[in-house]
Amino acid sequence: MYTIKIDKDHKKKHHMYGMTAILFILFLSFLSSVNIVSADYDFDGVPFNDQLVKVVHDSVIGGVIVDGGHGIGNAKNSPYYTQSFSIPNGQITYSRMYVGVWGGTETKTGTLQTTINDHEFDSIDLEGKGDTNENVYCSGHGVYWVVYNTTKYTTSGSNSAVARTSGTIDGRVYGIILVAVYADESSEQKVEYWINEGNPNLYSSSDSHPSGNKEANAYFSGINNIHPPAARLSVAYMTGDKGQNDYLYFNDNKLNGDDVAASSGSFDLLTFDVTDYLESSSNARFDVGDESYLHPVLAVLTVYTGDLEEESDLIVKKVAIGELCTNNENIISANIENIGTSPAFGFSAALYSNDIMVSKAQVSSIGPDKNISVNFTWEPVYTGRCILRVMADYTDLVAELRETNNNNSPFSVDILDRTPPNITIDQPQYDQTFTYETITAKGTIEEVDKNITMVVNGVDTVCSGGKWNVQIPIDNGMNKIIVNAIDGSNNTATEFVIVHADFNGSGQQNVTDTDLHNNSIIDENSSTQMNESSIYTTNCPGAVTLLCLILFIYRIRRAT
Repeated sequence: MYTIKIDKDHKKKHHMYGMTAILFILFLSFLSSVNIVSADYDFDGVPFNDQLVKVVHDSVIGGVIVDGGHGIGNAKNSPYYTQSFSIPNGQITYSRMYVGVWGGTETKTGTLQTTINDHEFDSIDLEGKGDTNENVYCSGHGVYWVVYNTTKYTTSGSNSAVARTSGTIDGRVYGIILVAVYADESSEQKVEYWINEGNPNLYSSSDSHPSGNKEANAYFSGINNIHPPAARLSVAYMTGDKGQNDYLYFNDNKLNGDDVAASSGSFDLLTFDVTDYLESSSNARFDVGDESYLHPVLAVLTVYTGDLEEESDLIVKKVAIGELCTNNENIISANIENIGTSPAFGFSAALYSNDIMVSKAQVSSIGPDKNISVNFTWEPVYTGRCILRVMADYTDLVAELRETNNNNSPFSVDILDRTPPNITIDQPQYDQTFTYETITAKGTIEEVDKNITMVVNGVDTVCSGGKWNVQIPIDNGMNKIIVNAIDGSNNTATEFVIVHADFNGSGQQNVTDTDLHNNSIIDENSSTQMNESSIYTTNCPGAVTLLCLILFIYRIRRAT
């Protein structure tokens, strides 16, 4: 008969190990059933390759504004990439800002510095294929969609954002968009809204990805009122090309024909009326069509409450304008009134100069017999006279009693130039020393006005293509090279540089080399690169005298 002794502690340990193993297996099973949202780089899309992820679903008595996006532009050099926004009066309850950046390739890296209303966010390292920033969606060949929570830094009225980039990335900015939710105690209008974001990279196929990635969706669930007075869908795209077909569907209803992302600036922000297409669970479907690459990055759905009537009537009542100047963000205010008997929902107003749209502003809603003030921001490029007008509901989203009275009477204004010329002196360099009596001075000038006069040390100077070049005399010793410019609006600018002339070889520099291109002497420690034909001199007259005396004595001894 055998007696088996059971070690209770050993049994407990085995039981504990078994429970641990079971829990671990259950945990792995849980992970496999959950979509973990990550902002890590993925060629086909971030956080998902086939959908935009919902970040908020809420409602407000007031309005929702989706504004911005004027197309791709410089962000590496001053004045960098700027975007202005206009928000109606009210308390900002939620705000989110987006910046789109072109990296050039997924292997290049750089930085992004963003400011809104003088608040500067921490600099972000854009790491391409290695990017793991939580607020950066990077996909494709280095296409970035960067997200900021701007609730604390956004105000009613005019808002301004600036984006600056640096590094090896291309660094151009596709656009900046602000989504702002505001509460208005004087409003009776309730708006339910959904905000979806991400960065799917849609394409038909490529050598490295032959299967392609052709569609992405944005889902909107929990819509209680499928027969509202109005519903609007706002979407944003990067990298779309005009002439390459792509498609957008809302609950399988095609919106905007066969070429949705058709901006010449590789950036589109569009709003559509989807009132008649709502379902309790709705979705927007983005189809790449024959676009090379397409990045749908934002989808905002707004559903309004109230009675379904089409008896609104919008007019532009008043336009307030001050002095308009080039190189300046001018604010033009317009008062838009609804003289109808029902509210007008979710539309945009536009400012036109000589029948070209130069600015736009979004309006969430205006009740009957109510008015609202909107601000347009415009930075004119040229001086002179132009004809301005404002148009309410310029995309014709609102069904009105009359559609022919949305414009104010056009009026003429003069665009002035208050900005002085910007002079740069490229040559000569500060503290440079010359051995010749005539030198070349040259540089660049930035000026909107083509009628510009330049004088360098009293010598009239020709300016062509933003560059100037002139020969000027200098005197032995210190010289001040003064460049004066005046434009057609009498704005003046002056720049100068100090140089030296050493015609007798008695300067203070010990070892110098002569740049044969500009006849200048540059110190050997200068950052200016020396050329191979440099000649070396010594500025020591005592040594020369001693050498002559030795030669003289040598000749006398030879003669004797």
